[in-house]
Amino acid sequence: MTPAVLLLQLATSAAPRPLSKCALLSDSVAATADSAPTRAAGFARSMNHQCGNDFEALFHAGRAINRAATFKGTRRNYLLREQAQRLLDRAVVLRPRDAVAWLEYGILLRKLGGVQVDAQRAIQKALSLAEQYPDSADPQLLAALDLQRARYFQDLVDRQRWLKNPVGVGVTTPSCSGLGAFCENYVHPTAFNQTLKDAPRLDENLDERRENLLRLYKRVLTYDPPNREAAERYARELALAGEWDELGGFAAQTAARGVEPGLFGIVAALATERLGRAAVADSQFAAAIPLLPDSLARWFNQPPAGLDSVRDFWNRARPLWTTPYDELRLSYRTRVAYALLVLHDREAEVTGPETPAGDALIRYPRLHPHGCRRQRGRL
Repeated sequence: MTPAVLLLQLATSAAPRPLSKCALLSDSVAATADSAPTRAAGFARSMNHQCGNDFEALFHAGRAINRAATFKGTRRNYLLREQAQRLLDRAVVLRPRDAVAWLEYGILLRKLGGVQVDAQRAIQKALSLAEQYPDSADPQLLAALDLQRARYFQDLVDRQRWLKNPVGVGVTTPSCSGLGAFCENYVHPTAFNQTLKDAPRLDENLDERRENLLRLYKRVLTYDPPNREAAERYARELALAGEWDELGGFAAQTAARGVEPGLFGIVAALATERLGRAAVADSQFAAAIPLLPDSLARWFNQPPAGLDSVRDFWNRARPLWTTPYDELRLSYRTRVAYALLVLHDREAEVTGPETPAGDALIRYPRLHPHGCRRQRGRL
């Protein structure tokens, strides 16, 4: 082919189609949502005025803003969520059968707070569309849908988990007369708490709800094996139920797949310690802690607040030197691991040890919900 022919072909070939103004605005929103939320909101306002019929641009920008916004009630998040709602509102109107758009809209409505009925309706709409058109539903979408459903059921299970039907708790008692239950809890706390513990659950179907919840998490992990949140939530449920054998196996498999090997390494160590294999658990902690980010590793490496200024604290406080591991430090690390797994507040973005319950659990071993072995030393 001669140079002249090549030049002619280049001259007559179709030039790349330039991006539309709406696509450029959408890309600008995505590029600034994290780093410059005020600018991103400005671009989003322009889109609301100029791009009311461009679904792709509206959805791309709305999703970018929604991912940048969190549940926290800050001015930054209020600004982002307001603009994301306007963009995604219009997107689901333009394409009412788009499951991905409805899912993103439902996630946004959850972040807005308040009554969650509208959020669940949007998520249910996404699920119905994905089930109605399964061939067009990407596994990642199905995983996201099931995870969103699981979050809703998790909230319900967590609210009902500790509620009891106080049929055996007297309203009027001999020692407290008409003051009843509140007074009994103060005067005879051990007996009162045992009575409450033995009382039937308020939700008789809680076990069935929990099994359905676990099935949802398993299904998410089938669609999306590296999904960290689903793996953490599944492990949390096993820990709350004291199912240590299953938790240990699941955590070890998850870490072996490369999903947060540090975090699931310490979860495996937690399960091993609760099964009574202390020496093995100590070795597992030693192997997993270096794999954690510094923000989490510090909880395991440093003594609790107030004791971290004591030089060589662990060696000086060690109760026994007849075992190949430090019993006191192992007990402490086990409680930290439990707090990290079970008490993590995702919406408030607070790690488990930083919560009031986590702080109390770490400081006072007797508060561990599954019991603590007796120690000759105390933290």
